[in-house]
Amino acid sequence: MKKILILSFISLFISTAQTESNLEGIWVGASNPETIFKLILKNDVYIAYEVDYSTLALMNDESFRIDPNKRIARSNNVDGKLIIMQKDIVIGENGSVIYRDYLNLNETMYCLNDWQGKMPTSILNRVDKLRGAAAKHCLSCSNNECRMKIWPEGNAKEQLLCKNIFCKPEKNVNKSIFMEDDYTSGKNTAIFNYSINENGRIFDIEVLQVKGSMSKRNSERYISELLKTQQYLPLIINDESYKITNLRGSLSWNYNKRD
Repeated sequence: MKKILILSFISLFISTAQTESNLEGIWVGASNPETIFKLILKNDVYIAYEVDYSTLALMNDESFRIDPNKRIARSNNVDGKLIIMQKDIVIGENGSVIYRDYLNLNETMYCLNDWQGKMPTSILNRVDKLRGAAAKHCLSCSNNECRMKIWPEGNAKEQLLCKNIFCKPEKNVNKSIFMEDDYTSGKNTAIFNYSINENGRIFDIEVLQVKGSMSKRNSERYISELLKTQQYLPLIINDESYKITNLRGSLSWNYNKRD
């Protein structure tokens, strides 16, 4: 009985700690194109206002709201359950994501939430020139390894520019994906760290958290199969190849096992 009470207390403490995280501040919505928001606390609910990308002025109309106690987000009068709610990332049941890298304890840049996403055409056509000019502002490199610079709050424009230039895939390889492992059917949402090697391929995937039917191990294998389709431009600086290591992402999927 005592053990049950202790476990219940720990569970309550963790739940309370998660809902008491201060969500006020600047966030980025992982949409296409990505959008900057500012969350303001009003009457125990966080109200999100879009920030104009050009002027950084706050727009007047409410974009959405988050109720941390009920763990729901409301947009266009429709409520959605929040699967993950942390101080640096919030993920809804529909796969929607807002994030802020400047509060990530591991100093990783959020770069992936769509396994079919790719670099904007406007950047792809001049990426070599952009990378040469932006490397010293966006990257910290040594021993053929680079880390993305984590910009402080208020520098979302710089962050998004660096992200689009260095950690968006050039293309997705068109091929069918057949999952041969015996995965458990069901919905899943996972947060993970990863790196891009010198050849422009994703490697070193580490699932940090998964909610749903799969274990961490199986979700790592599943995500690894999905991301084999992504091809990045190899990072070359002064005729030397580099990998990028401090990246993170999230994916939501619904796996249905074939009979």
